[in-house]
Amino acid sequence: MVPGLTGMDLDVAAGEVVALVGASGAGKSLLAHAVLGLLPPNALEGGRVLVDGAEVAPADRRRLAGRDVVLLPQSVTFLDPVATVGAQVRRSARLAGLPDPRTAAVAALRRHGLGPEVLRRYPHELSGGMARRVLVAMGTLGSPRLILADEPRPACSTRARRPCSPSCGRGPTPAAASC
Repeated sequence: MVPGLTGMDLDVAAGEVVALVGASGAGKSLLAHAVLGLLPPNALEGGRVLVDGAEVAPADRRRLAGRDVVLLPQSVTFLDPVATVGAQVRRSARLAGLPDPRTAAVAALRRHGLGPEVLRRYPHELSGGMARRVLVAMGTLGSPRLILADEPRPACSTRARRPCSPSCGRGPTPAAASC
């Protein structure tokens, strides 16, 4: 057995941005998946994850994932290639508990510099920066308390960097799991 990540302590306070910087393969993405309770079944996990001072088991962390804690994945391949952007953003809105997923989808894309025409497109029809902004829009639809942004801005042009920023002034705590 090879340990993937050891000796890690990380504290993130409300409103704080924390960036983990390290070489490729150092375990930044692995840490994000562990925090969310999304490690594969054969992974051995040790240590503790505390939320508001209380320990949260992996199964409970999975329940927090997508609502209270969101992952903005490193790869735009997390978008479903056979579903329109609109279907995916509306699904995220429903999972976030928003009452009007259609209106929420349009507003979320607009906040990230994308027009409503993007809702009719498939992921392969988007540029890398557009796909990244769709992922950010999906992840920030609700009111997540913690955002784990795994390389949140690699595909964004300089002009689009602001819309790709995970928080965009919305209030959750972005914690960059990989920068």
